[in-house]
Amino acid sequence: MQVWQGDADATVRPGNAEELLKQWADVHGVPGAPVSSRIDGALHKSWRDRRGQVVLESFTIPGMAHGTPLDGGADEADRALGFAAPHML
Repeated sequence: MQVWQGDADATVRPGNAEELLKQWADVHGVPGAPVSSRIDGALHKSWRDRRGQVVLESFTIPGMAHGTPLDGGADEADRALGFAAPHML
């Protein structure tokens, strides 16, 4: 399970993502605190179950508002899908 949240989201408050993560951590019975790191500037957290398998992850994207981040791609096939934008609703 992954939860993605922009820290500039004015539609869904970042605190909602934290509550969602608590619920999924409870569902999976994950012990302890997550491991935190940075991936391409985003805060990444991961929770492992008792067997050591990652069962829950979160990504907090700095400066991203409400929507899904996009990568417009570099080749012609990707550009045929539309124009690059910061996010999609």
